[in-house]
Amino acid sequence: MATLAAQGLTLSDVDLGGFDAESDYKLSEYFVRTSYVDAALTGRRTLLLGRKGSGKSALFRELP
Repeated sequence: MATLAAQGLTLSDVDLGGFDAESDYKLSEYFVRTSYVDAALTGRRTLLLGRKGSGKSALFRELP
């Protein structure tokens, strides 16, 4: 496993994304399609519950 130091990098060089998923400009690159996404795409009324930061808003941002 390569370390940051071995690559000439520091922690400040690492892009950890945005504070919230829906404002993360790279979200679509690592968005994982799950059965919950498929259920939301069926067009049926779906209720998604989750704690703050669990990805509810990010999910709706990534839906086509």
